[in-house]
Amino acid sequence: MMREREWTRLQMHTRSLITRASGKVRRLLADQFGRRTLSIKTPVPIVSFTFDDAPVTAFREGRGILKQFGARATYYVSLGLLDAETEVGKIASVGDLARAVDEGGELGCHTFDHLDPWHTSSAAFMASVARCRGGGQATNADSADLNLLKACFVDRRTGIDTVFIRTLVDYNADRRGWLILATHDVAADPSPYGCTPEFLETIAQYASRSGALLLPVGEACARLMSSSSTEPWPDRTS
Repeated sequence: MMREREWTRLQMHTRSLITRASGKVRRLLADQFGRRTLSIKTPVPIVSFTFDDAPVTAFREGRGILKQFGARATYYVSLGLLDAETEVGKIASVGDLARAVDEGGELGCHTFDHLDPWHTSSAAFMASVARCRGGGQATNADSADLNLLKACFVDRRTGIDTVFIRTLVDYNADRRGWLILATHDVAADPSPYGCTPEFLETIAQYASRSGALLLPVGEACARLMSSSSTEPWPDRTS
């Protein structure tokens, strides 16, 4: 009986080691062979605000806060989840998406079905991406990998406070980099993946005062890729 238990524990331990090793190999392969390098050369630092999963609170409370500082966000949407109740609250409607776009916001692809690419076949994953049809806690300085942009998640689960954010914003300004700040829901009692309106407002206000351009991800990327990126850019509030 003891031998059977020991054998079972050994099997479980071996499977755990194989799973962890497999995950590490995948990450290394993605890092080495899936890179799309972009030089970060800008006379003015850039800060982008993004919301994953696109809960209603991101489109309403979140968008309203950012508008106070002339900022527009990028919303990473899984169209298959629209109007659904999830752990980050109710997901936005088509109307919410349309209003955000009308005001200059961006919609990003979060796959149609919110799939995990590591555990989904290539065909199924790309099919989910196609169905959308367009639509590390650090800054990107000197260069960035467009397939793995660095971002700072300002979620409750991270335990990040305003002191850390201010330090990161200051560092981004000093390096003239591209800082991407991400969260999910914005509510008085947010999910572990979201933040409070007060916290988001404090961050947005400090980013605005840092002299950075507050731009959606796509617009920031286009500016950095442009051959005229070394020319003076217009004031971010214009």
